[in-house]
Amino acid sequence: MAKILVGLIGLALSLSVAADHHKDRGKDSQAREFFKMADSDQDGKVSYAEHEAFIAMQADKGRKRFNSMDTNSDGYVTKEEAKEVRKKMKRKLKEMRKKRAAQMKDKRAKKED
Repeated sequence: MAKILVGLIGLALSLSVAADHHKDRGKDSQAREFFKMADSDQDGKVSYAEHEAFIAMQADKGRKRFNSMDTNSDGYVTKEEAKEVRKKMKRKLKEMRKKRAAQMKDKRAKKED
């Protein structure tokens, strides 16, 4: 019985470590992507000017996102507006997935011919 308990605890710990490992990999990937986006001259370094340009671009995206959520243009995003935006995003994602699945099906069918 003790061996089983030790085995289960070991398994739980190893799964936890594996989950943390994958979680960190996603953050590293996102950081690398942001760095690439900010490094506009592709020299492997981000200058102050590149940093400021990247921050301005992100701020512009944020303003556009906020304005698209503020459907009645009152300067506020209500819970209802946010819910509606999430619903629209989910519908769009579902449509994109269906389209992609259809494309993959067509591609496989062409390979079989």
